[in-house]
Amino acid sequence: MWQSIGDFIGKYLNLLIYPPAAVMISAVVTWWCIRLLPRLGMVDIPHGRHEHAKPTPRGGGIAIVASFFIVGFVFALENRIGHPRVLKELCRFAIPAAVIVVTGLLDDRYELSSWIKLLAQIVAGVLVYYLGGGFYTMFNIHFPIYVGLPLTVCWVIGVINAFNLIDGLDGLAAGLACVASVTLTVWGMCLGGKTGYAALSMIFCGACLGFLIFNFSPAKIFMGDTGSMFLGLFFAFLCSRYTSRAATFTTLLVPLLAIGVPIFDVFLAIWRRLIRRIGNPEAGGIMEGDHDHLHHRLMKRTGSQSKTALLLYLLMAVIGMGTVCAVLIKGAFAGAIYIVVLGGVFLAIRLADIELLDSFGSIVNGVRRPSKRLLLVIVHPLIDYVLISLAFLAAYGWFFSGEKGFSVTYGYLIFCIPLMLILYASGVYRTYWLRAGINRYHLYFKMLLLGGISEFTIIYVLQRYCGSVFAVADRWRLYGGYVFFFMLVTILVAMERFLVRYLESFGLRSLYLRVREEAHEKERHLVLVGG
Repeated sequence: MWQSIGDFIGKYLNLLIYPPAAVMISAVVTWWCIRLLPRLGMVDIPHGRHEHAKPTPRGGGIAIVASFFIVGFVFALENRIGHPRVLKELCRFAIPAAVIVVTGLLDDRYELSSWIKLLAQIVAGVLVYYLGGGFYTMFNIHFPIYVGLPLTVCWVIGVINAFNLIDGLDGLAAGLACVASVTLTVWGMCLGGKTGYAALSMIFCGACLGFLIFNFSPAKIFMGDTGSMFLGLFFAFLCSRYTSRAATFTTLLVPLLAIGVPIFDVFLAIWRRLIRRIGNPEAGGIMEGDHDHLHHRLMKRTGSQSKTALLLYLLMAVIGMGTVCAVLIKGAFAGAIYIVVLGGVFLAIRLADIELLDSFGSIVNGVRRPSKRLLLVIVHPLIDYVLISLAFLAAYGWFFSGEKGFSVTYGYLIFCIPLMLILYASGVYRTYWLRAGINRYHLYFKMLLLGGISEFTIIYVLQRYCGSVFAVADRWRLYGGYVFFFMLVTILVAMERFLVRYLESFGLRSLYLRVREEAHEKERHLVLVGG
């Protein structure tokens, strides 16, 4: 027995030495940041949605970054024999982390545009994929680059913004990061062969805990975007390393639910803001903040930042560790997994009351008084999608129906989807086309041309370097087929827009004038008698 205990302590001794070192380094660096950052102009002035009452230094997340990498590299270098892959994984993570940390520091000092931060997050996601931390396989299914790369980038952006949005109360993001780190540590130890990841998780927990000493309510310093985006990137990277090798749904469930609270909060934020935007065109967009996050709702009930933070810590611990226990239970008790999932569903319904009310209100108002403007703005993307799909079918029937090397699925994804995404992201569908000016038509066809050039570039690269995607005998047939497709899309879209404008100018408007003239004629023969 004593030998077994000794073996266990020897195996997991790293979890007892390095995390306390990370706590001490993080606390010391945070203490210096409290005195240094105000001199550099990195101060958070209370305004808008902020909950604090006095100016507070921000950018303290640099203490978490410094502590994690210092202790992490010491651990990796001293344990190269026992954990040979940890140093490589840490180096892979350090490169995209540098992009995020630099962007966060600049934002904490100069308040960058949200689009610049989004671009930095996209770059970090691409780096994560090409450095070996992306989604390459799942459930024994190997993902090609055109599936794995977008999936990785979206995952990185989603988790980064999840922790960025949840960082709205004193100590909340750092405390949730500690809880998630402990959950992933336990899961890494239970998987076997993941002790290196488990040690990195605990080192990260120590770095966050050292910062939390000064960040818990009332906070003496804020982590800023430097810290919140770094937290999100770390969990995006680590969870992707766990989930990319997932062979069953249960092994995929734990890493996702370990960071379930921030993920759920960002999901609610997107849902809530989309519904409000649809119901009220003057409402803010997805990237505009509000006061309806989970921590804001709980704080209205508790009236205390510290109580709210502790409640969310408890919630995240119950979800994460409950899922780990449910997954590890086997045999007749495997139904515990479904109990956890069912409990999560009921909890989601309870916490999503605002989103449910907004959604039902929008549905009822839309059915009762459908807005002509809203209907046309919603219908036009569908019309364009149908026209683009018809153009693809025509191009396929004319050029590729006899080509064995041309995959209909891949062709449809590459010919149609990027074009629709570019059009939608450009904002052209916010136009009320019955009243559109020449500048809106110019923007639309400029975005259409940009989408065509982008898709042609993708097709050229895939045909040249990934021949298995388009294994056609004649590449010029492939290029000619796409040119025919794009020209047909342009003609169909132009005809549809012209038809809409023609009906508005010579149909609806003339009808309106005629009805108004008839009403005016009736008014001429009206005699008013009275006194």
